[in-house]
Amino acid sequence: MSEAEETPPVTGVAEIDEALAQVELGDDVATHPEALAAALEVLQRALNRVDE
Repeated sequence: MSEAEETPPVTGVAEIDEALAQVELGDDVATHPEALAAALEVLQRALNRVDE
């Protein structure tokens, strides 16, 4: 795997960047749905947040 594939993207939104950094898609594909669902939940919360 190349370094670009190992480094999560940086969005500038701390919650999203932290969630993406936690996603580890290793050889055990059984863990992929859980890892992706957790990151997606953080992303949805960040996008649905109402700025006051």
